[in-house]
Amino acid sequence: MKPDEKARILCAIDFDPCSLAALDFARDLARDLGGTLYVLHVIPSLASFFVLAPLLVEHTRHFAKIRLEEIARESLSQVEYRLVLRKGHPADQIIRVAAEFNAKMVVLATHGRASASQVSLGSIAERVIRESSCPVVTISRASVHETTYSHIVASTSGS
Repeated sequence: MKPDEKARILCAIDFDPCSLAALDFARDLARDLGGTLYVLHVIPSLASFFVLAPLLVEHTRHFAKIRLEEIARESLSQVEYRLVLRKGHPADQIIRVAAEFNAKMVVLATHGRASASQVSLGSIAERVIRESSCPVVTISRASVHETTYSHIVASTSGS
């Protein structure tokens, strides 16, 4: 990264406690690096199968926007940030937004449901790690309870 270039960190959240722990990690990283934090929430497009989909999606978008703004007021005053709200498949949108804003890192929570003896990422995290053109930091469920436990995975396109 060039000296005059700010670090751009993308953090995808779904408002659950683990994703908010990931946001705390990303915020602290952006603050320490003097970078910009892009906070992404993706409204899944599954609602398109319902007759009332346009209304449901609009209500979901409205409440997601309110929640993003609330989180920003409560947690992001220490950093430069931008709120991003998209609709679609979460992995697709995370990868697309990372490329769009030329993110230097993606931070997201894992939602793997494996036992403590197994290491398992959620399917969204696995796909983002495989297809992201920048490093991906995952925050596990353990980070919500005691200490931040993360995997730093340097990914390259196509690997």
